[in-house]
Amino acid sequence: MVRCCLAIPWQIAEAHSRRFEGKEQALKLLEEAMASCNRMAVYLEQTRDILGPGVDRALCEDLIRGYQKTRIKIFNLQRAWKGDWEA
Repeated sequence: MVRCCLAIPWQIAEAHSRRFEGKEQALKLLEEAMASCNRMAVYLEQTRDILGPGVDRALCEDLIRGYQKTRIKIFNLQRAWKGDWEA
């Protein structure tokens, strides 16, 4: 989980750097960042469900919503970049 959650900001930063040299690479990195957000949501759901009462359910729900919102923001960033290249 740690590697997955730490990969997200790196993937976004790397995508921004590559945005100016090759759009396919940048878009692929944004796709990977969105996949990492999805993975984190699944990992948190599994942790919540497997550990049951030993886990703060409200915290898990907040974190899951945060990763889902982050995924939407990355998707919107990807759409904006595609629009910049098409214009």
